[in-house]
Amino acid sequence: MIGALFFASFIYLEWLGITNRYLHTLTALVGLYMLLHADRKQLLFFGFFTGVFWFWWIAMSFRYYDLGYLIPLIIFGLGAVYALLLWLLGWVPPLLRVAAFALLSFVPLLGFDWFKPELVLTHSLFGVHKWQFLLLLLALYLGRGKKIFFLLALLALDFGGVKEAQSEKIKLVSTQIPQEQKWQKGQLKRYEKELFTQTDRAIKAGYEAVVFPESFLTTYLNKQPRLLRKLREKSERIAIVTGALYYDKRPKNSTYIFHKGSMQVAHKVVLVPFGEANPLPGFLSEAINALFFDGAEDYSAAEEFTTVTIGEHGYTNAICYEATDRRLYASGARRILAISNNAWFDHSSEPALQKLLLAYYVRLHGVEIYHAINGSQSYILKPLR
Repeated sequence: MIGALFFASFIYLEWLGITNRYLHTLTALVGLYMLLHADRKQLLFFGFFTGVFWFWWIAMSFRYYDLGYLIPLIIFGLGAVYALLLWLLGWVPPLLRVAAFALLSFVPLLGFDWFKPELVLTHSLFGVHKWQFLLLLLALYLGRGKKIFFLLALLALDFGGVKEAQSEKIKLVSTQIPQEQKWQKGQLKRYEKELFTQTDRAIKAGYEAVVFPESFLTTYLNKQPRLLRKLREKSERIAIVTGALYYDKRPKNSTYIFHKGSMQVAHKVVLVPFGEANPLPGFLSEAINALFFDGAEDYSAAEEFTTVTIGEHGYTNAICYEATDRRLYASGARRILAISNNAWFDHSSEPALQKLLLAYYVRLHGVEIYHAINGSQSYILKPLR
């Protein structure tokens, strides 16, 4: 359990707003060392508590499906999955285990790939590229105070980093709408009023664009002609970006971009496993949806990411979970306009882990991320040069 605490401490340091690079480096080294030198039995417990400490917050969303009684079972199940995963690694020959552990980030369990061991290095003095992570693992496994430890660790050093920035051109709106209130009947007028109030403030302050969180307008916006007309009119003065639903045969989670009187819709490409699309085979998927989600229909995904032009730059759209997916960055995106609803996981470590994942990709690919959020503070992340 102690090793798993060190291995997860970077998440809780981020949650507390502590990004001291020396502290993050120390906890990462201790956690990784204890992991690499654990035996099979120890790996079983290491994996269990890692699954719990990293992902307990997933169970919190079940409150909003009236399935709160399942929370303890789901947390235990999360721990059991990662206990099994690391226990299986314990059967791999020691040196190969180092390589296998380095490659774990390429193993998405049921489509969910937030378990990236190199995330522990995001705010450290070491690099997050796979080769740097592998060198550090080799140093910790082979070194044990020998000169080779210092040589390999030196090669893995990387003084790049991530900074939070401000923008004089793009206003990111932060909202704190509780999930239990968000979809209540009669709330749409309230959100519409807030949208235009915030937009008018952004115009007065001289911004080029105003960005609202995921599903800020709780409706199939393409079925709302009056509201669409008002947004087009207002966009003559400022670009407006907002999350809302879209319906065309099947529902879509979408971003609507209004700019100079025109409208563009960017649909989500990477759907949340179980939350928006069930990754299980057909008959199991239907059974799970019927049992836990009132037979809700899976969302429809777009085939490719959408890039929109605002001012002088193009921005690739990303809705919540897909902003943390490697496919987005493989698409060549350089500036990312992300929107999220973190109210599903209020009072949890989820926003901290999400931010760490985005910071990891900023370090890995040198991108800029503009992130508007409901349920936690919005931010802009850029490479530290």
